[in-house]
Amino acid sequence: MITALMSFHGDNHVATTESVARYCHGESAIGQIHLAIVNGLPVGSAMTYDWPNLLRGLRIRHLDLMFVKPQFRRLGLGRKFMEHLASEALAGGCAAITLSAALTNDGANSFYTSLGFSERSVQACAYAISGQALRNLAGFPGLDGQSPNDR
Repeated sequence: MITALMSFHGDNHVATTESVARYCHGESAIGQIHLAIVNGLPVGSAMTYDWPNLLRGLRIRHLDLMFVKPQFRRLGLGRKFMEHLASEALAGGCAAITLSAALTNDGANSFYTSLGFSERSVQACAYAISGQALRNLAGFPGLDGQSPNDR
């Protein structure tokens, strides 16, 4: 399903079955994978994880990588899938669900607002660090074996 999602958006993916399993199964799991099944075949997927909003004392469920195969859209499957995910979030003690969609993804944005989601008014900037920049910040050896502190 991840491959189908990335192909749909024209992205390259580096996730492997093993990496997804590592993060979503077993003792060290940090998220869950949910599948929408029709006639025994996966036609939709989503990944979720919970995080604490410590300022408000709330448990929040974040929905990531929601995808329904194009031929199964506009049949009510996405709505049923989201209803199920919302039920699971409430049963798990979550007070809210957050998600992100590209501003240019009109279909997804219309879908989420039709379900009652609203844009969050966040007074913040989104930042990320990864790869060699993260390794440099942490003082980990560079990819060439040298420590960034030795350069």
